[in-house]
Amino acid sequence: VIVLVVFGLYTARGHLAEVGRKLWHPREGVDDGEELLRYRTALVGFLLSLTFVAVWLWRSGVPILVLPVLLIVSLIFFILVARVVAAGGVATARSPIVPAYFVISGMGTSILGIKGLVALNFTFIWQGESRTSPMVACANALKLAESVAGPKTRLFWGLMIALTCSLVASAYMTLKLAYTYGAINLSLLDVAGSHGWPYIGPTILSMPEADLRGWFFTGVGAVSQTFLMWAQHRWFWWPFHPIGFAIAIGWLTSQIWFSALIAWLLKLVIVRLGGAGLFQRLKPFFLGLILGEVTVSGIWGLLYTLSAERGRMLTPM
Repeated sequence: VIVLVVFGLYTARGHLAEVGRKLWHPREGVDDGEELLRYRTALVGFLLSLTFVAVWLWRSGVPILVLPVLLIVSLIFFILVARVVAAGGVATARSPIVPAYFVISGMGTSILGIKGLVALNFTFIWQGESRTSPMVACANALKLAESVAGPKTRLFWGLMIALTCSLVASAYMTLKLAYTYGAINLSLLDVAGSHGWPYIGPTILSMPEADLRGWFFTGVGAVSQTFLMWAQHRWFWWPFHPIGFAIAIGWLTSQIWFSALIAWLLKLVIVRLGGAGLFQRLKPFFLGLILGEVTVSGIWGLLYTLSAERGRMLTPM
């Protein structure tokens, strides 16, 4: 995962350098007039937000030596999920490991202490579930927005309004349902960023140190990922994409692998028999399948709210 993201950033180093120069020379360099935000505004906002999060975590109890690792790994995983969805064509994705677990396994618990472990557990609400990152939706939305000429400032404010409304509504409903029916009765411990709490007690009692085996297998994975990327760029016939290796392990992949296999087989047959022309003509049909699934799920969700039946899970995604 780390190798994949770092290689992508290295590949884009020229553009990233131009973006960085905008911080000091906003009127020079690459044109950012049609971007979601001016590059200077985006950079200042990113640095201020990162500083705010770092100070918040530090004041909550996360040791200052752990902060850079936690923030960098979290950003790497967010970038990974956004790239997998945008480049891999899957509906959703998640990182193979939670950043908090990476810190505990890679650095040990002695550097965190009891206070740091408790503070780290509070971060599960935002770093424990990478599917909630707005980067995924933004990546696809900005790709679609490229077809519209002009600045995308109004799209930015639309995204901010949507995020604010969803944050307020979800926080209100989570608290209301938890205090009305009991969080444990509604399985909110699994879906509200609280799934780490049942393990905090045993972890404090045992206080495990860094797992050297984890670093060894991380190195093996890094070498394997490097080879996959090298092979993909060197041999046009190479069939294995490095993104697949990055998300091969995990609960979400076990849920979607068969659907992805069917989609791959259908695409292979369509392209072999009808070429790119048939592939383009059949796109609306397959997009309609996706729209149909979402529509039916929404209809049943509405029917369940109007009926006496409760507790059905419409989708495991």
